[in-house]
Amino acid sequence: MRMATRDRSSAEAIRQAALCLQRGEWLNAEGICRYVLEASPGHAEALELLAEVCFAQDRLAEALSAYDQALESKPRDPGTLYNRGVVLERLGRHADALASFDHALALQPRDVAALVNRGNALHALQRFAEALGSFDRALAIAPRNVEARYNRGNALLAMDRYEEALASFDEAIAHRQDHADAMLNRGLALAALGRHAEALESYRQLLVIDPRCVEAHYNSGNALRALERDAEAVASYDAALGLKPEHPDAHWNRAWALLALGDYERGWPEHEWRSKSPRWLAPPPRSAAPRWLGESDCRDRTLLILSEQGTGDTVQYLRYVPLLAARGARVVLELPRSVERLCAPYGKWATLAFDDEPLPSHDLQCPIASLPLAFRTTVETIPAQLPYLEADPALVAQWRETLAPAEGVLRAGLVWAGNPKQGSEPRRGIGLEPCLPLFEVAGVRWHSLQVGERASDLARLAPGAALDLSARLTDFAETAAVIANLDLVVTTDTAVAHIAGAMGKPVWILLMFAADWRWLRGRDDSPWYPSARLFRQPSRGDWRGVISRVKSELERSKGARP
Repeated sequence: MRMATRDRSSAEAIRQAALCLQRGEWLNAEGICRYVLEASPGHAEALELLAEVCFAQDRLAEALSAYDQALESKPRDPGTLYNRGVVLERLGRHADALASFDHALALQPRDVAALVNRGNALHALQRFAEALGSFDRALAIAPRNVEARYNRGNALLAMDRYEEALASFDEAIAHRQDHADAMLNRGLALAALGRHAEALESYRQLLVIDPRCVEAHYNSGNALRALERDAEAVASYDAALGLKPEHPDAHWNRAWALLALGDYERGWPEHEWRSKSPRWLAPPPRSAAPRWLGESDCRDRTLLILSEQGTGDTVQYLRYVPLLAARGARVVLELPRSVERLCAPYGKWATLAFDDEPLPSHDLQCPIASLPLAFRTTVETIPAQLPYLEADPALVAQWRETLAPAEGVLRAGLVWAGNPKQGSEPRRGIGLEPCLPLFEVAGVRWHSLQVGERASDLARLAPGAALDLSARLTDFAETAAVIANLDLVVTTDTAVAHIAGAMGKPVWILLMFAADWRWLRGRDDSPWYPSARLFRQPSRGDWRGVISRVKSELERSKGARP
């Protein structure tokens, strides 16, 4: 009789604790659970309820411990295994969560919630195809399950299957029209498809539901930038930063919009947020010395200039090194080993150090892309005295024998693709096929400056249509020496564009719609490279229009130097 009474007493206590939990009276709920556990230390229901109380208060380690104890007496309880998996997910222990969901599903295979959370764990482990399978299993059981449909879209998005992802997000929204996350990610899928106007509309619909959604404001800015509506993009980034002032990507993208507009006064300080972004691809700086941004006199101080980003960026900002030396700074210029020979002439202004060797001692440091800020550069004050980069005379002489001039013939170099590791390369690169009309122009001798895998594209051309130099272009010093022997370079937005521009060579740069900030907007010249002409896509993806203009300009020149 005493045992039966105690059981009834425990059951009543658990009922009271559950009511307290529902009302948010966590302290009372926890107290009751612990009272029951004092009398019955392995009481599974009390442990499960205690775990729920701890989970509700974000005391995840305690919640996990309580579920583990409950499973000691109920090892095959699918509900406890499922809840344990949810806690492990919140703790970031995705592999352990996956195992817990799998155990639950072995006991209850049609548990839709377990299938959805299993898929989420697989997604977090970057096992996207398996995650997709888990969501599809859930939808086979419950076709109208919104979270399965939404997370299916996320898996497809991660697999770059954007059209299918869009369809999944649309289906999720059809079942729940206020699904904010689905609306946001629907916009991301549209943006990935290049449908930026539609992406913008998706974000704006979301902002009607939730005007304080930071990511909707931020991604609206990205869509507006992609539409070349940079002033509106700045306003969207401002709205995002008003809600989340420390959003590094909003600052960084705001910088790009401002710089594209030529608003360097506001743009350069924002550009300093780049290194705080999770999307930042440059290695962390190797110096802990105080950062110099032009606020103090650097005379008689040893100033380390740190390389970052790509070769094109390095070449663009090299122009500031002689100016630092003129200010009396002892400059140490850190560079990638890949540009050692190209940048060797800068040894007269700086001690050259390379990224694979220890740094010399120094007093101050400045990332190379921060030099425009340090010099308070405006569009009008860009140091653009050309040339500020020269090819090695010995290499130039060697290449002169290979690239001998011919009377009445324009010697032109061509680059149709850049570094595939650059995230925007699929949009910046043209590919050789759209460039084929250029080979029809009489009086032009084409020289391929293309290197890497895409150099093999030349096999599609008739023999002799272009001289393939790729085997001898072993570094950028060789490329510069070739450029010195040419009359014109035609290139996508790559390092070659910067090298030719820095050498003062005529260079025609082929730009995608909403091109990189450094080419500004609405102009066909560049204050960074006075010898450059810009040929912009009139609309997104229209490379044929660009090539048509280039061909017309070549024909108009009739072989004369551009």
